[in-house]
Amino acid sequence: MRSKAFYFTEEDDNMIIKHMKTYGKFTNRFVIISGLLNEKFTCSQISERWRNYLNPELCKDDLGYYEKVIIDHEVQKFLMKGDKIKIRWRKVIRELFRLFGKLYSENKVKNYWNMKYRKGKREVETKILFI
Repeated sequence: MRSKAFYFTEEDDNMIIKHMKTYGKFTNRFVIISGLLNEKFTCSQISERWRNYLNPELCKDDLGYYEKVIIDHEVQKFLMKGDKIKIRWRKVIRELFRLFGKLYSENKVKNYWNMKYRKGKREVETKILFI
């Protein structure tokens, strides 16, 4: 039985990387890998681990000025549609890859945006307090 808290060991990570080399092109690759790991992790957990940490194509560099501008622009397109909750992060990441040839992790892109959003919200609240 799976625990709600999950921790990936180095051995687990190595197994996921190894199996992604074999099953990476399959549409149900994470389901297959979950089965090969005796369902120690859900396919969603494995997918998230791959997208944010293990994929060797991930760019480990910090986001540059122009990457941040594109993230802001892409997120604004979703917000203008009224999709505050439904920001399609994978589409934002795909656009960054198309323009800059760098694959950033979903966490890196989301962390940048959320930090900027919270900072802006705090600044507005501070201005209201001092009026």
